[in-house]
Amino acid sequence: MTRRAFVSPIAVALGMLVAAFPSAGEEPAQESAIGLAAGKQAPFFVVDFCHGEHKDGGGCPSVIISNHETRGIILIASAPTEGAIELAKALDGVVDGKHVLGFLVAPKANRQELVAACETSALKSWTAGIPRESSLTTLKRVGLTDETAVAILLLDRKAVKAAHLLKAGELNATKQKEIVAEAKKFAEEGREK
Repeated sequence: MTRRAFVSPIAVALGMLVAAFPSAGEEPAQESAIGLAAGKQAPFFVVDFCHGEHKDGGGCPSVIISNHETRGIILIASAPTEGAIELAKALDGVVDGKHVLGFLVAPKANRQELVAACETSALKSWTAGIPRESSLTTLKRVGLTDETAVAILLLDRKAVKAAHLLKAGELNATKQKEIVAEAKKFAEEGREK
């Protein structure tokens, strides 16, 4: 004969309540060390490249920068808009492919559109590509929202030293000059190391 155990609903509710709250000795969840902000580590996301040195290959921009033991700029533009391409062109002198690597990432572009924009603007030292679908999830999880039109990350290896996440219309001539000046100073400091 089998005995049945009876557990009162009050006991179940009390157990669930106790389990929901951390005990006095537990630490609260820590903020992620990975993100699109200064002081964070750049996220791992894979891009299929269609322009530049890594054309027809794939890889993670932050890993490539880190493997070269150098500094880099990752410019994430939802699409290769005129403003984003102008910013990349203005940074073309900073991005030299040796001391400072440059990656233009366009999540909402198609390959032909991105290649045409890069070739028309004559970007010399930039590698451009489109992130893979799984990488879009990663980028959203670390802070790239649908409202972000352009994100600029200045990296020293994998460490984000400066970040600008701009909404549509925020990348004006003044903001572009500010970012270019910051990037030039960042590049010079890297060369002095």
